[in-house]
Amino acid sequence: MKIYIASRFADRERLRKQAHKIWDMGHEVSSSWLDEVKKAPSMSHDEFWRKLGRKDLQEICSSDLLIRDVHDISSTGGADTEYGFALARHQHCMIWLIGPKRNVFHMLADKHFKNWNEALKELEKYALH
Repeated sequence: MKIYIASRFADRERLRKQAHKIWDMGHEVSSSWLDEVKKAPSMSHDEFWRKLGRKDLQEICSSDLLIRDVHDISSTGGADTEYGFALARHQHCMIWLIGPKRNVFHMLADKHFKNWNEALKELEKYALH
């Protein structure tokens, strides 16, 4: 299964550990933002962000499952946009929420989990090994 993890950029180090566990189950993690590179010096800030946004949406489009980690509140809105984009693909992408339900749209997730351990236990049912 191809999985996109959506969360705050500040949480990427914590989420890399979860991504490694998902890889170890035989799944593919498509969220390249977890290992994002720096902006090329020749590229403007706006151009860089446009490219990142397009890349992230393409990675979501190619995924079977989006996992939205909501343990911490994001002030930038990027992960919420990714979640909304996945909701628009509802027939093509499962959506799981990890953490507290913070708004009405979180109620639309296919599955809710209190923590990553619960989600990984469920994901094990889909493992390829």
